[in-house]
Amino acid sequence: MGILSCKRKQRSNLSPRSSTALSGGLLLTFASACFVPGIGGCGSGTASSPTTLADFSVAASPAVLTLTPGGAPGQISVTIRGANGFASPVAVTASSLSAGITVSPTQLSVSTEAAQLLNFTASPGAAAGSSTVTLAGTSGLLTHNATIAINVEAAPLPGFSIGLAPTAVTLTTGAVGQQISVSVNGSNSFAAPVTIALSALPAGVTANPSTLMVMPAPRKASSSAPGRALHRVRQASPSMAPPAPCSTQPHSLSTW
Repeated sequence: MGILSCKRKQRSNLSPRSSTALSGGLLLTFASACFVPGIGGCGSGTASSPTTLADFSVAASPAVLTLTPGGAPGQISVTIRGANGFASPVAVTASSLSAGITVSPTQLSVSTEAAQLLNFTASPGAAAGSSTVTLAGTSGLLTHNATIAINVEAAPLPGFSIGLAPTAVTLTTGAVGQQISVSVNGSNSFAAPVTIALSALPAGVTANPSTLMVMPAPRKASSSAPGRALHRVRQASPSMAPPAPCSTQPHSLSTW
């Protein structure tokens, strides 16, 4: 009986090869595997599986942040999620910030599966509108990004309100007058003097002084003591019955 052998050849042919031999009057066919460079042939050799690399991704929440010019900061939570055993710290920075938008801190070092905060602030002069900010995470040669949207609202207009204490008084004919404390509260950096005038006084009722000029106490989220002044009103005519008290509204006085 002859010796059968399979020779390796440098060809990439995925079809099986065969060889034949004659033995004892019988035609025998022997099949061999094809030869693929780098893997092997003739039934020998194994293919290696691709190597899986450690990696990470960057997540940011919330995806949309709304800021008010000159207002309180808004916070974004940044989380690093590792894959395939990744456990290195990742440096995260924010870029593509619009004019008037600042971030603190300027860089984070975030551990895997941990979250840290970025604080975004709009300056008083920041323009209203929307922009996209990129949060880039880098560890060694690996870099991945996340994006968020920042909406800047239009700055609120300065204004003021007027407060009275008490809001109603009862006068007795010919008796000593009553005092009313008038306060002015400024908002959104309002700081102009406010002139307070009384109108629609019943006949026989006088106010001293008849007008006031009050400087407001500017305030934002919290306020200091408002600007205050005093009105004294009294019933001067002995023939009048005491008038019924009435209420007041901000920005105007309508009394007695």
